[in-house]
Amino acid sequence: TDGMAGAAAGRRPGEEGEEAQEEPRDFGDIAADMPDDEDVVFDDEMRASDTAALEKMMESLAIQERCAKCCGAEHTAKLKADHAAVAGSGDVGRVVEAVVNTYGAPHLRPESILERAQNEDSANAACWSLVTFMRYAA
Repeated sequence: TDGMAGAAAGRRPGEEGEEAQEEPRDFGDIAADMPDDEDVVFDDEMRASDTAALEKMMESLAIQERCAKCCGAEHTAKLKADHAAVAGSGDVGRVVEAVVNTYGAPHLRPESILERAQNEDSANAACWSLVTFMRYAA
């Protein structure tokens, strides 16, 4: 019963009536009831596509300049350092796969980020996704 109905019934707000009120659930309880996300199943073509998309973004002066303006010089410098670590891993596609499946984040696939980076309406958000992906990947 809410405060107004409780007052109309002669009870003060917060006072329980005859029927027991259910405790509000916190996010942990709700999340526990949600089905687990399925992992994205990567194939060699997806890994190659993500590797190429990441390289294209890191080589694109326009994307790098936008990310510097949007995210700041500190994030951009970290982005480049993280990219060096990821590129040096020997298998960028497997790193992408691990990030996407560990964090349940298919929106962090470089192919998806590149697509958003090429759209003026979503380019700034794409920069933040790239920074986030690299932080997770490095």
